[in-house]
Amino acid sequence: MANVATKRTRQKTILTKIEEGLIALFGENLPEWVDIEGVPENPDDFDFANRDGALLVHYAGSRYGEPQGQSTNQKRVMTWQLVLKTRSFDGEYGAYAVLEDIRQAAQGYTLEGGGPIRIVRDDLHSEKDGVWEWRIVIALPIDAVARRHPRHIRPITNQEAN
Repeated sequence: MANVATKRTRQKTILTKIEEGLIALFGENLPEWVDIEGVPENPDDFDFANRDGALLVHYAGSRYGEPQGQSTNQKRVMTWQLVLKTRSFDGEYGAYAVLEDIRQAAQGYTLEGGGPIRIVRDDLHSEKDGVWEWRIVIALPIDAVARRHPRHIRPITNQEAN
């Protein structure tokens, strides 16, 4: 009987794990009236009509440091964008208190071996039909560990060392 190769089941990526961790963190620390989820595949399809507030979480990119020495591992700073939608600035369903809840929950928090999280910025992005949209950017430092591949290092001979 011939050997049949089996595919490995792909594990959750670090991006998925961190997004899920952020959603859980904010779920524990924000008011119940704020719906918290990942950004939908098509953000234009996001329906805010019957909501008082929403926080959408998504990965926005990374910056990488140079590898040190013979290692292929690098320092990585992941950037995450949080989009807060509310119907007012202050009061019962206001952005001000939720912005502070987000900052206090995230600042200094660690996830998946990375961190502590730092707040990069928050700003008012837009207002349309009474819905205020804020953008909060957070950064999570984490090691970028290379998948291990066999390395072929040619030894230095005595002649080359001289």
